[in-house]
Amino acid sequence: MLLTNHPSSTRELVLNVVGADLNKIGPGGSSPLAEAARIGSARMVEFLVDQGADVELENPAYGGATAVLVAVINQRITVVEVLIAVSV
Repeated sequence: MLLTNHPSSTRELVLNVVGADLNKIGPGGSSPLAEAARIGSARMVEFLVDQGADVELENPAYGGATAVLVAVINQRITVVEVLIAVSV
């Protein structure tokens, strides 16, 4: 079973990981929110923000860009709209 095909399983996995830090910068230099923004997953972006992901977190892999700038760079318009809406 691929978790990417089962959003509810992904949510459960994220929520059940003991000590999971949604704002942790991974070894590649980016946060889960920035990666969701990069690939254009508006549903995952909304989920991560609802769970406490910091929309202002700077990501070294993207020159210190926040998730909204990562979405702009990758032309993920729906994600940009979601991130702007939660930032207001």
